[in-house]
Amino acid sequence: MAINNEIVKPKRKLSDVAKEVLAYCETEQAATDLKDAILSIGNPQLTIKILLQERRFKDKENRDYYSYYDYKDLKNFYDPSVKKWSDYSKEFIDFYRNKYYYSQGSINTTALKSFNRKAIAYDVNLRKFIAAERPYSNDILKVQDIHGEESLNVNCWNLLNLKDYSSLKSKYKQKEMNWFKFITGLEPIDGFVGDLLKEIQKNIKKSLKSFLEARSVDLCNYPSECYPQNELKKFISDDIFYNEKVLGSDGMLTSLLNSSHSNSYFKSILESMFDKEMMSGVNLLFTLRFDPNIKIKNFFPN
Repeated sequence: MAINNEIVKPKRKLSDVAKEVLAYCETEQAATDLKDAILSIGNPQLTIKILLQERRFKDKENRDYYSYYDYKDLKNFYDPSVKKWSDYSKEFIDFYRNKYYYSQGSINTTALKSFNRKAIAYDVNLRKFIAAERPYSNDILKVQDIHGEESLNVNCWNLLNLKDYSSLKSKYKQKEMNWFKFITGLEPIDGFVGDLLKEIQKNIKKSLKSFLEARSVDLCNYPSECYPQNELKKFISDDIFYNEKVLGSDGMLTSLLNSSHSNSYFKSILESMFDKEMMSGVNLLFTLRFDPNIKIKNFFPN
């Protein structure tokens, strides 16, 4: 299927966006935005504290309960000068395991599960870090809009998978130490945010290389603005008629057509392809696939 009036240059080059993000990472605003993005997913430190208090009260109600770990805090055994997990005292590690790790089932489910499918992305229109939900399949990221409702966003550069921070561990690698200190209340979130900024900067270079080597459109990981219109039109058409992987539901396609926030570039391409007046009140994908009287504008068979 060929495309008329091809536009072969993207609205923005990803290499230019990379320079923008790297410069942004050096600012205080980036650290603030990243902190806000993390806490918008949830505050595991607070949730874990509440869970441990609930367990303590439940145990006391059920029996005459006394524990060495009951009335003490991990900070009693904490030495801020220690940098490696292996250098912590036996008493510190034993306390952590008994009070935290042995409760990992409830902590993982209640306090950390929300991080499992979350990612940190850079919205190229908002020019800031935001939290995004990674889909089960490789389709389109979801973000919270200004009303707190989830909406599809095709202008995000997916830069950091938070799955590594979605469960307690029996011991921690060096890159996880500030995360561990944050969720257990030993240190504020700032050290963890600093670690993530460094990781994001490394991921930018890797992601840019993957983008340049890729042969297909990937709206789950890269912003639509970094693809030329002709590539996006071919991707949309091929997906609707042949692949049915990304725009696989009428709800998704309709949501993108009706989007009112940062998807203007992609939305304008969709609107240039579909005659919404001819398809009003019908199942959009079904009509496109099976009604011979409905055509996609600006397309003609090879």
